[in-house]
Amino acid sequence: MGGSTISALLIISILLQLSAAALALRHVLSRGAGVWLLFAAAFLLLSLQTILLLRGGSGASSTILLLMASAALSGGMFYTSRNVDGNGAESEQTYRTLVETMNEGVLTLDREGKITYANSKAAELLAASTPEIVGTSISVYCGGECSRQFIQGIHRPGTPISLETCIRDAAGRTREVLVNMSPVLNDRGEITGTVATFSDITQLKNTEEMLREYAEKLKRSNELKDLFIDILHHDLLNYTSIIKGYAEVGLAGGVGRKEAEIIKRNVERIVEVIENATKFSKLRDMERITKVRLDLAEVVSDVVEELQPAFNGAGMMVENSINRNMVIRASPLVREIFWNLLNNTTKYAREGKIVRVDAEELWDSWVVRVVDFGAGVPAEQKKRIFNRFSRVEREGVKGSGLGLAIAKRIAELHGGRVGVEDNPAGGSVFWVELPKGG
Repeated sequence: MGGSTISALLIISILLQLSAAALALRHVLSRGAGVWLLFAAAFLLLSLQTILLLRGGSGASSTILLLMASAALSGGMFYTSRNVDGNGAESEQTYRTLVETMNEGVLTLDREGKITYANSKAAELLAASTPEIVGTSISVYCGGECSRQFIQGIHRPGTPISLETCIRDAAGRTREVLVNMSPVLNDRGEITGTVATFSDITQLKNTEEMLREYAEKLKRSNELKDLFIDILHHDLLNYTSIIKGYAEVGLAGGVGRKEAEIIKRNVERIVEVIENATKFSKLRDMERITKVRLDLAEVVSDVVEELQPAFNGAGMMVENSINRNMVIRASPLVREIFWNLLNNTTKYAREGKIVRVDAEELWDSWVVRVVDFGAGVPAEQKKRIFNRFSRVEREGVKGSGLGLAIAKRIAELHGGRVGVEDNPAGGSVFWVELPKGG
C-alpha cells in the first residue's frame, strides 16, 4: 500500500473520530450527562494519536487496524446517538399525546410567569387558541393573589401548591378552578419553570352554594315548624282554655258582661298571635325590602294615636317628646317595630302608668326609645325576649314574644338594632337604632 493511500486512510479516520467527538459534545450540552463527556474525550485523544501517526508515518497494517477501529467505534457512537434521540422524540410524543387527552387544563410557565405550553383543555378553559395563550403572562388570566401564588410556586423548589381560585378567560368570564402546581427542575436541581393543572369546579361550586342555601332554608323551615308548634301548645291553648271555661259558665247559668269581655279579649289575643306568626314567617324568609322616604317622627306619632284606646283602657298616659323631623329611607314595615314596643307596655307595664317616647340623632342613624316604669326585664331575659324559636328560649317570658322578634327582624332588614336596658327610675328602656339611609 503506497504512502499516499495510507495518509488518506488516516485522514478519513481522523474525520470520523472528530465527528464522533462533536456528536458526544452536543449530547453533553443538551443533556448534561457525564458519560457523553467521556465519549468526547476518548475520541479527541484517539484523533490526536492518529494525527501523530499521520505526521510520523505508519505501516499499512497498523493504519488499516486503526481505520477499522475508528469506523467501528464511530459507527457505534452514531447508532447509540440515533437511538437516544429517537427514544427521546418518541417519549416526548407519547407525553404530548397523554397531556392533550387529559380532562384537566395543563400549562407550563417559565421563571417569569410566561406561559410556554398549553394543552387543548387549557385553551378551551381560557377561551383562546394555544398560539394566543403561549407567550402571555399568567396574570392575564389570573388575579393578583392567584398570580402571586403562581410566582411563589415557580420559585419554591420541591413544594407542590394546591389552591382554589378564579380565572378570567379571554371573553372576560370568570371560572372557579382547582389548581395544582409543581416546579420543573433540570438535572442539576435548578428550577426552570412550573407545570400547573387546572380543574374547572365552577359547576361544583354552584351546586355547593345551592345545597348550602337549601340547608339554610331547611333549617329556617324547621325553626318555623317548632315555633308554630310552640304557639299552638302554649299561646293558643292557654287562650282557648280560658274561652272554654267561660263558655261552660255561660252554658250553666248565662254569661254576664264581664265574662263576655274576657272571652272577647282572649279571642283577640288568638287573632293577634296568628297574625304575628304569619308576619314573622314572612319576615324570616325576606332578604330585600323596598325603601321609601319616611319621617320616623310621623310614624311614631301615628302609632301612638292608633294605640291611644289601648293606653286609655290600661289607665296609662303616653308622653311623646319627639318634636322634630326624622327623615329616613326605610320600608313602611318600620311601623311594626314601634307598634310592638308600645303595645307591649300596655300589657306588661301597666303599673307604671306612664310611657315616654324620645329620640336621639347619631352621626348616621336615629335612635328611638320607649321608656316605661313597670316591673322591668330580668337581666337573664334581656337577650332572649327578642328571640322566639323554641320553648327553652321563652321560659319565664310573658306573652308570645313574637312582637319583639318581629321588631328585631325588621330592624335587621334595615341594618339596624334593637335592645332593652334598665330604666334607672324603675322599669325598662326599649330602644331601636335605624340607619338614616336604611
